[in-house]
Amino acid sequence: MSGRASGRDGLERTGDDTACCSFSTRTCSGRYFDPQELITVALSIVLGLGLAAVYMRVGEPRAITLVRRLHNGSVNDYAAFSIVGVVCAFAVLAT
Repeated sequence: MSGRASGRDGLERTGDDTACCSFSTRTCSGRYFDPQELITVALSIVLGLGLAAVYMRVGEPRAITLVRRLHNGSVNDYAAFSIVGVVCAFAVLAT
């Protein structure tokens, strides 16, 4: 079997059971200076600063205070928080 044949997986097969990859190149264009994108970023920043200002005035909720007491900065804490978050997300989505 001489020559190359292209399979379903995108690999070009040669007669000696070797494969060459043939990937298609795609362009990814960013619209960083599009007015709609700039407005979205500006609104996100303004709303985030507003939320931070409200949070600073209201004070810390009791749940956050309790979590801060438990958290000591260990990697295990971050892993535990991630697992609890995933379990809570599954619980919410399962109901």
